[in-house]
Amino acid sequence: DEIRRIELPDMSCLELQFRGPQKAIALIIDVKQTKTNQTGKQQYGVCIRSSDPLCCAVGAIAFWFFRRWELDRSAPPDMKDNQSWFLDKLFNQKGDKTHALNYQTHYAAFKKALQELGMASSKKTHICRQSGARMAEISGVEYSQIQRLGRWNSESLNSKYLTGVPIKAVRGVAGFVPDDMHYFLPRAIVDVDEALAKEIFPWVDQEDVKIQADVSLGRQMVLSKVNFINLMKYLRVVLIQDVAALWDILEGHPIRNHPIFQGAAFQAFKSRLKDACSAAVDPQTASLHRLAPALIDHSRSQHQEILTK
Repeated sequence: DEIRRIELPDMSCLELQFRGPQKAIALIIDVKQTKTNQTGKQQYGVCIRSSDPLCCAVGAIAFWFFRRWELDRSAPPDMKDNQSWFLDKLFNQKGDKTHALNYQTHYAAFKKALQELGMASSKKTHICRQSGARMAEISGVEYSQIQRLGRWNSESLNSKYLTGVPIKAVRGVAGFVPDDMHYFLPRAIVDVDEALAKEIFPWVDQEDVKIQADVSLGRQMVLSKVNFINLMKYLRVVLIQDVAALWDILEGHPIRNHPIFQGAAFQAFKSRLKDACSAAVDPQTASLHRLAPALIDHSRSQHQEILTK
């Protein structure tokens, strides 16, 4: 139920302090009262880009927004004041952006997707919640971290006081080693040109100009608006990188056939990213390879010393 309640002002992004050549930006969703949060305490859903673009929640949101506002030509949020967009749903009923997708439509969409994938499951709308926990467990994430990530808080202490992000679980679900704070995402190693990024969701830049004007005039800013615009600027970069990475798989998909992705600017970016990914080496792996010969020599010398004693 909670995913259908999400509203656009509930969404933002935040940089996490990982090590690596790229910034690790997390998608943050403010979760309101749910079946697992009856106290009304502020809780957050958190995810980072997955190592696999095929199962990336951040990329999926970017694809959805492009489908909604570019392919389906739905009107983007009207941010002239809070009342104009504060009730806009992430997943809305067709033709009504303030009413949440109903359960029947939600269920039918998941059922159809599972059928087309040839997957049998007793769970439909809850399958992502269940599979996410299993992915974290397979990655070696501790139970307590999985519980916090899924907000399965049965203890009163967790229900009332803990709001920290379970970093290990976030990393594990995204396909990274839970206990290692290193972050390397090959499909993000090539920066997206600003001009190309601005071709997607142009209304974002119009709203950003208004925000900057309010700042220069000393007007009070609406934090949720600033946060959402920053998120959209990030998601369009995610979209461009993920479409490039998934190009062959997306053959025949309406997103791939969109003029932006058929244009010269995107095609040049796609070629650069393909070349960069084919030559990409994880800096941490490269460091280990450089250190390996010295470690082997050191081990051999110590072994030899032991034998001669």
